[in-house]
Amino acid sequence: YQPDGRTTTMTQEVLELSKEPLSASLFEVPEGYALAKDMQALYGMGTATSSVANSQSENNAATNANTPSAENTTTAATAKKPGAIRIGLVMPKIQVHTGDAARTAEAVRNDFAKHLNAPNIEVVTLTARVPSAALDEARQSQCDYVLNVSMNLKKGGGGGMFGRALGNVAGAAAGHIPGGGTAASGAARSAAITGVYTTAVVVGSIKAKDELSLEYKLDRVENTNTVVTNTAKAKAKSDGEDILTPQIEAAAQAILNAVRR
Repeated sequence: YQPDGRTTTMTQEVLELSKEPLSASLFEVPEGYALAKDMQALYGMGTATSSVANSQSENNAATNANTPSAENTTTAATAKKPGAIRIGLVMPKIQVHTGDAARTAEAVRNDFAKHLNAPNIEVVTLTARVPSAALDEARQSQCDYVLNVSMNLKKGGGGGMFGRALGNVAGAAAGHIPGGGTAASGAARSAAITGVYTTAVVVGSIKAKDELSLEYKLDRVENTNTVVTNTAKAKAKSDGEDILTPQIEAAAQAILNAVRR
């Protein structure tokens, strides 16, 4: 039974049964296998990528191929490479109708960092929330720019956002089948099991007529002037429509164009 009273039924039918010995190759370690150090790494839900972190991950993989790192962002303690452009990414300000806004903010920040991944671009996640403190932290972290993002996801015609998505998969969590169902339902099931949110969970919970507003502002650290800023809005036409990713992609492209001028 789901929270709204609806029920979900799963039926399994045996189509073929054999007592023949299984091939030994089925139990061999597959080529390219790498041990995931935790559940986040298993589901590919670590923090977002950056050019410096990718190089570090490759070096770590050469040292120990069975223990890849799930931490892919550049740390503040890492010295900036000569000629690199470093962007300090502040935790986004998120407003959602229901659900965990803090984890949603982390997912949105991770997705921004992923889309900003480019040659000679380094992304540093900042911990400060107050603009003046974030600017100081960006200076200490050798950042050239600081990026602030805010997102507002409003309910359109149906029920809540994250509550709907996680409620619908709560009953299926115990019978989780990796790769089953749609990408959105798979992400929601993974979130129910691991507690890790991604932007795919947001997309999976969107219903027709829901409204999304995404605002970003890129400031130069040196003289604190705004380089680029914009607010984009979108309205879902159908359930599960991805109106978030295109906005993040467009914002990331505008930011990359601005810092490369």
